[in-house]
Amino acid sequence: MQKTKLLLLLLLLSFAFRLPYFLALRPWEEEKAWKTITRLDPDSVQYDRSARYIARTGHYPPNEVYRTPGYPYFLGFFYWLFQRRILPVVIAQLILGLATCAIIFYLTFSLSGSAWASFWAGLGFGGTSRSLAMPG
Repeated sequence: MQKTKLLLLLLLLSFAFRLPYFLALRPWEEEKAWKTITRLDPDSVQYDRSARYIARTGHYPPNEVYRTPGYPYFLGFFYWLFQRRILPVVIAQLILGLATCAIIFYLTFSLSGSAWASFWAGLGFGGTSRSLAMPG
């Protein structure tokens, strides 16, 4: 029972840590959100370009050799599905971030058997600035 309660607390805290970033980004205001994202992470311009190419053609850009294809394909899928809208991408990244906290919790529990160690390990990821600034 303690394990379940600590997992729920971990997810609640991790969501609470992400909520101010989500609200500050304002992904429902496309123009402002894009400006904020490109200011926070200049690489996002190239990821966006690659994702648009993937959404349009279904293939990885031929001259793109500096990036691993996973994230551009992830973005490209959402662009294909939602027409390059940022809100669905940010929500998906938020959910993936919370899922990562849960995975860390369960992996730590399987190795240590300690619910508290699992909680702190998950929170170590869930509360880091990088995992918060990039909601995934």
